Amino acid sequence: MYCYSHNGDQLDRTNLESNGFLQINSCGTRQICDSEMLSFRRIGRKDYHIIYLSCGSLEVEYRNQTYSLTPGCFAIYPPYVPQRYRDFPDTRRFWVHFNGNAVEEILRECKLTGGVYTAPPSLYLENLWIHMIAEHNARAEISEEKGLLADLLYQLGKAVHQTQDNSSRLDSSASYIVEHYNSDVSVSQLADMCRLSQSRFMYLFKKHFGMPPKEYQKSLRMSSAKSMLTDTKLSIDEISAQVGYSDALYFSRLFKSAEGMSPTQFRKRQQDRIHQKTPEDDFSDK
Repeated sequence: MYCYSHNGDQLDRTNLESNGFLQINSCGTRQICDSEMLSFRRIGRKDYHIIYLSCGSLEVEYRNQTYSLTPGCFAIYPPYVPQRYRDFPDTRRFWVHFNGNAVEEILRECKLTGGVYTAPPSLYLENLWIHMIAEHNARAEISEEKGLLADLLYQLGKAVHQTQDNSSRLDSSASYIVEHYNSDVSVSQLADMCRLSQSRFMYLFKKHFGMPPKEYQKSLRMSSAKSMLTDTKLSIDEISAQVGYSDALYFSRLFKSAEGMSPTQFRKRQQDRIHQKTPEDDFSDK
């Protein structure tokens, strides 16, 4: 596969400083189809640079660390920070070079600095990018581009910190499930804890943990049941009750579906393994 390269140190034409309030030096969108493209600026630029991934994949180096971006994620390069990033085939990204006296204050209010940020894809943000680029290219005497850039920065900050806030809430809901794994925990209760609608909570929880909350709770129950079957002499009925199932037959069906064998068969297999263990095995890893 052919790889193009862009040496920004030699090719950039809009690498400008500004004493104004807020200034866009250049902005646009780049679509990579069937090749790779490596861009680099060994001494950085005089202005700020944001790269926002719309689709595909993008590899970004920032201060000697390499990051793989997914759609919705973005990188901010402050002035004079070396830049290096690689577009892969079928990638589309937006970019803007900007500076001005207000930039540091705006970024501070948005809780953004230089670095790589994670956020979900956003059609609203993409439309904002498109509007800003069109306004900049129109070169109108009275232009909205500065206001659109400020709005873009605020929206990027909100997307990042809403994602972080949601992640923290979801982690708290998962901790609650762990603490109450053998009790009835409703989705509505968990959604209320996270201050989210049930549908939004279900979507975010599955995206964050790879399974719905009820499946997460069931996996905890099955894990606890396996430990009890291995380490205790409790009956199947007693284990079923302790992990949160009042109906032992229902528990057995769930266990067999998850483990491929009944609780009784699982216990027998574990006991057979213990009996087959030789005395030397106790010292083999010490």
